[in-house]
Amino acid sequence: MKPLVVTMSVIVLALGFLQAAAQPVSKPIAVDWVTPVADVPRPAKLNIGYITNIFITQFAGAREKGWYDELGVKHIEFLRFTSGSPMLQAIAAGKIDIAYIGSGPVVTAAHQGVPVKSVAATSKDPYAFIAIDAFADLYATNRTAAAFAAFTKQAGRKLQIGTAPRFTTPDVLLHMWLVSLGASPEQDVDIVPMGTDQLVAAMLAGQIDGVVYGEPQITLLRQANPRFKAFYGKDFVPDSPGGVVMVQQRLIDQYPGIVEKLVEIHLRANKLFNADKDFFARTVTRLLGEEFLPLAVAQAAVRSPAITMVTNPRTLADTLAAYDAFLVQQGVWPKPLKIEEVFDYRFYDAVVAKHPELAD
Repeated sequence: MKPLVVTMSVIVLALGFLQAAAQPVSKPIAVDWVTPVADVPRPAKLNIGYITNIFITQFAGAREKGWYDELGVKHIEFLRFTSGSPMLQAIAAGKIDIAYIGSGPVVTAAHQGVPVKSVAATSKDPYAFIAIDAFADLYATNRTAAAFAAFTKQAGRKLQIGTAPRFTTPDVLLHMWLVSLGASPEQDVDIVPMGTDQLVAAMLAGQIDGVVYGEPQITLLRQANPRFKAFYGKDFVPDSPGGVVMVQQRLIDQYPGIVEKLVEIHLRANKLFNADKDFFARTVTRLLGEEFLPLAVAQAAVRSPAITMVTNPRTLADTLAAYDAFLVQQGVWPKPLKIEEVFDYRFYDAVVAKHPELAD
């Protein structure tokens, strides 16, 4: 296979396709019952970590609204991470109290015995498979391993799929999808691991035939080349887990009132995003940076089928268990997790009991 070469001209070309006009800005919904947390024990300081990804953006919306002030904690520090692995290391070291993070690290943390629980979801079905039309047409008519064999015969080579490095969440979902179709990830395709910043430019340059990743990369690709086809949700890995709100067990044990308020804030932010996509888009652009995600692109990305913002942690449980079982089959972990080692549903249930309008 030829070495991957991505030039700045390709990136500039990609952005040149993205000059769509932003949609009108609407006003955020009002929340009349916002109140500070009751007089409950609270820590003197909280460190809140977040990964810069569109599927945890409820955090950014709540921060912009100033809702974390309702926790009544004097000192809150927000720690930014660009990937899950270093963030999980900081969590394991006790440097982060609350984390907005992807689902892959949730499984890793539980297997490694890190004392944390996930108290709310942020999203589901965040990834899609985007392919050139030559393969997409074959796959649309025969969604089995035969589509890959037909492409190999037609193109004289195997389909090349780019995604994040091995055992990251999109890579695991790609392997799960291929196996579910009866295809061999090792024999029927070429999987090309690369940095997420390379995926868009590599596909636009014709160096790979498909990408497994989420937004805004999906929108960037499809706006740059409308002939690319995307397979979402039920056509990829249905109900795949996105992100979670992860909390240290010591915080749950010592300050349950603060954790419940945190979950309430999260549910309010989720409701706001689902009601006001324009606020959601502006928030995502500020989170990821205008130079990477122009507002016009964000307006389309937040309306993508790959954006399903949810908060009920039960929404992720079944597929996350399948995800974990697949990793056990691959020899990554010795035995499957018990789902109670990952989630704590009490806080979501308590918030919804008081505010049923916030339920997913």
